[in-house]
Amino acid sequence: MKKISIHQFSPSAARGDGIGNGMFYLQKILLDLGFISNIYAENIESSLKGEVISYKKIDKKDNTQILLIHYSIYYDFSQWIDKLDMRKIMIYHNITPYQFFKKGTILYKLCKKGIEYLPELSNRVEGAIGDSNLNSRELIEHNFKNVKTIKLELNYRSTKQILDTANNLISHNTDRVGKVLKSTKKDGNDISIISSSNEATEAALISKKILQLKDNGVSLIDIAILFRVNALSRSLEECLNQE
Repeated sequence: MKKISIHQFSPSAARGDGIGNGMFYLQKILLDLGFISNIYAENIESSLKGEVISYKKIDKKDNTQILLIHYSIYYDFSQWIDKLDMRKIMIYHNITPYQFFKKGTILYKLCKKGIEYLPELSNRVEGAIGDSNLNSRELIEHNFKNVKTIKLELNYRSTKQILDTANNLISHNTDRVGKVLKSTKKDGNDISIISSSNEATEAALISKKILQLKDNGVSLIDIAILFRVNALSRSLEECLNQE
């Protein structure tokens, strides 16, 4: 009996990003279940050559295949996907609102066009998967049929301690879309919480902590500062320049 092929396509494939990690994890599940499963892309990071295959090499004559199409930014299906005689299912990862980018930039244009193009795709796939309830609702609003929600709750970057803290904090938002992130990494260090009265004090405390880590042998290249609001970067930059 011939094995069923369930392949994946994404316009681009890069190691370490959310969609890329998700594709490799899904491929592993499909292979473990006994399916034939390849990952195809148009733009492939050089380090993934051999793991991801050029979209030009997909078998166009085998109509028994199923193609899972990852969609998170504009991609013109008429280039080649529409011509494939096989079952197609979209995995929708949401499109970043184009208003988040500077008007006229390539990301602004691609995200804007991607949102505008979404309704046209409803009759080009036989089903769609939203990776959150919010994304599934958007698909249904655009007349997609056979929409299912499969939440992406596995996190490949953060440790259990970080995610447990984040989940606990986010749980206080009663309007949030339900999701509990789980880490694929081993346990890490416990979370330290600091309290400060203003951004200048906060920046000073962070700078002091970085110097302590450096003195203890931690390389500066292994230290990163993540912040939610760009305005906070100024005080951090000024304080770090003084050290």
